[in-house]
Amino acid sequence: ADTIYRIASCSKTFASAAVMQLQDAGLLSIDDDVTNTVPAFSLLPRYPDQAITIRELLAHQAQLPGCYFRHADSTTPYAGYYDLSLALLAEDYLIEPRGFLEKYNNNGFTLIEGVVAGANTNGLDYAGYASARLFAPMGMSNTTFRLTGGQTNLLAKVYRNGALAPDEQVNTPGSGGAYSTAADLARYARFLLGYGTHDGVTILSSNAVAVLWADQSDRVALVNKEGYAKSGLGWDQIEDTSFAYAGKRSEEHT
Repeated sequence: ADTIYRIASCSKTFASAAVMQLQDAGLLSIDDDVTNTVPAFSLLPRYPDQAITIRELLAHQAQLPGCYFRHADSTTPYAGYYDLSLALLAEDYLIEPRGFLEKYNNNGFTLIEGVVAGANTNGLDYAGYASARLFAPMGMSNTTFRLTGGQTNLLAKVYRNGALAPDEQVNTPGSGGAYSTAADLARYARFLLGYGTHDGVTILSSNAVAVLWADQSDRVALVNKEGYAKSGLGWDQIEDTSFAYAGKRSEEHT
């Protein structure tokens, strides 16, 4: 239960929870323009309406170019990925007109790092905010974006052709850079199933959790997924019909 794993895109659910916490505090609205909190964000002009909201980032509906892989993963930490992404976006275009397509997008969650950093009043970057305001209150002591020396010893190792491979550094906190354990994710699941409350402490309002799990698919003309999939904010799927026979609901991110 204490082995540490890279949890990849499950990290996006932390980013969406951080945004909803800031909305609870009145520091932003998910329907704000992204440039309200990330004024450095820009794209080359392609369509008449190029405004992008925080909600569209969280729902994979922003029409952004999808993923910049340069320096996203490395064997040594790279602290400049966020700034690099902003620079690359400034030289790129929207893929489709606003409101057209829902399609999985990592760049949107890199921008969410800037949204969280720009909106919180404590001067914290995204990783610092998530650690202080989400992980610490839930006792998720082995959930992090950068491993300490002791945590490195708990990290699950990768072998290639029988040889130990170097530890991978994932430099994209918002979209896929978190590390965690089964025990910590069980704490996180309790928080979600408690609709924002963990051990009697309210970390997120119940309304905010309901918004995370509300279907966003009717906001675009085309959903680029199988017909049964309904996406929330930071959650790939908020309803899986394969569980309907049992009267159960599932929320998923893989």
